[in-house]
Amino acid sequence: MRTILRTISIIGLLGLAGPALAQTAPYDAVIRQPLTEVRGGKSMIYPVTGTLRGGMPVRVMKDEDGWLAIVPPPGSSSWVMDRFLKFDPPPQPGQRAIAVILADETPVLLGSMNGAMPLPHEVAQLKRGTLVVTLGDKVMSDLRGEKAEWWRIQPAPSEVRWVSKDAIGNSNAVVSNSATDPNNKPLPSLWLQAEQAERSGNLGQAEAQYRQLAAEQSGPGGNQELAIRCWNRIELMRQRSANATLAARAPGPVPGTLSSSGSSSQRVNNPPPPTGNLTSSPSGPVTTSGPGWLRRASFQIYGKQVYVLEDVRGQPRQYVTAQSGMTLEPYVNRSVEMFGAIIPRPDLTIGSYMSVNRLHLLK
Repeated sequence: MRTILRTISIIGLLGLAGPALAQTAPYDAVIRQPLTEVRGGKSMIYPVTGTLRGGMPVRVMKDEDGWLAIVPPPGSSSWVMDRFLKFDPPPQPGQRAIAVILADETPVLLGSMNGAMPLPHEVAQLKRGTLVVTLGDKVMSDLRGEKAEWWRIQPAPSEVRWVSKDAIGNSNAVVSNSATDPNNKPLPSLWLQAEQAERSGNLGQAEAQYRQLAAEQSGPGGNQELAIRCWNRIELMRQRSANATLAARAPGPVPGTLSSSGSSSQRVNNPPPPTGNLTSSPSGPVTTSGPGWLRRASFQIYGKQVYVLEDVRGQPRQYVTAQSGMTLEPYVNRSVEMFGAIIPRPDLTIGSYMSVNRLHLLK
């Protein structure tokens, strides 16, 4: 009888401990297996879209049925039909280009790292006005029952890819604290300095520090997983920098969406993504933006979507972000007046942006 009671108690304790150890998505993790297949869905029936080597970081968005939905890793791609895109200017052969989505609920099909054609799996639907980056040249495919041209694009922000939950192993594989390494040991101060430099936008300094740490950890007695993690951080920074450069070099304003009346085409001006160690807190007196048309920009500030308020000529009056607890997305392509604090940003063409805490819908 005592044995039975002891067994029941142990089971009860394990049941209580389980939720405590569970991670709440989203969270950062590290691939523990030597080579992990990335798939287009949470099942072995979905095609392999790429691979991840051991030590690579991933961002886990959700956990379902023994599979983890992760942010699409570097090298991932999707496909959009040509008739849903508009370029200005037309893309050069083989070059990346920025295009605008022309219709709501535009289907996005799955792509693979080595595949030259779209795969028959829809992974997202994009709203009219969304900006996408095309990768290379378009191809002809009759995948959806009609012969049409398709463009490979970078995955949309809403997309995920899937890996087996076994890929990150036990709970020690989860990087729940940036001050610990993949084995849950304190990270060297050089890593923390590199992280701080990366967050501040000093990417050259960050890469140099990651390189130095990788060299130190690659030697005898070093932490090989941490060395791999350093090289992966460098790879991710370079990809983001390349994307930012592409957006910055886009000549002239990028086409946006039709106005709410559908009568004329408006343009969204998209400067380079903000960099530098600049304030992110909404401080100062509340002011008004004045009336204007709200458009969606193609970059973020501190992880928040940036919008631009345009005047009747389509010229930008003010870049804006929403304060916590509110969203501006329902007001895109509508006439509004906004209120909030002005935050200086010398790297923006206007020199500042507004952190909005309320707005008036004018039309």
